[in-house]
Amino acid sequence: MVEYLEVFGLERVGIFRISGSVNKIKKLKQKYNQGEKVDLVSDGDVDSVASLLKLFLKELPVAVFPDNICSGLLKTLQEHKIHTTECIENLRQLLSCLPKAHQNLLQFLSAFLLKVATYSAVNFMTLENLAIVFGPALFKIPVSPLACEEQKLYNGLLLYLLQHHEMLFVDLNPCFSERQADGLQENNTEDEERDRLILLREWST
Repeated sequence: MVEYLEVFGLERVGIFRISGSVNKIKKLKQKYNQGEKVDLVSDGDVDSVASLLKLFLKELPVAVFPDNICSGLLKTLQEHKIHTTECIENLRQLLSCLPKAHQNLLQFLSAFLLKVATYSAVNFMTLENLAIVFGPALFKIPVSPLACEEQKLYNGLLLYLLQHHEMLFVDLNPCFSERQADGLQENNTEDEERDRLILLREWST
């Protein structure tokens, strides 16, 4: 899909923001799920393939940014954003705890989105706009009265990660320790709602 979009979609106005054909998306998804050969040139169009890519990311069994790391990333950005070097180092440490498949996907996807943004004078999709449309696909925000505001925070986090892509996603080291990673997951599970409320309160002031 990405290869197709790189060839045909980089200059498409509103790529990823304009929804594709529901019928085409459904048929393409079914073919992929059944392992059939897919000819995007014949069977798709830019908006439908772009929508399918977002849908694919959103429907992954485990979010690209799993729950056990989301609040840590957001808290790190909040506490260290004004100190870029320190912030990036702390974010890299957390990102290194992602499964290798997630790291590879993020490196690949981020590089692609940066490429899309280089055509923003034509397609009007700046990094800010791309973060808005991809945030909901990469972070699974629980349904709650605060979900809308929380999504805005994670969109801002995604924007920061994209803006510092080269320093964050290149040559990530393995997770600092399995015990620390397990502790991160346990703490975030126990304090998830409390952290969410605190972060929303502090970011809105």
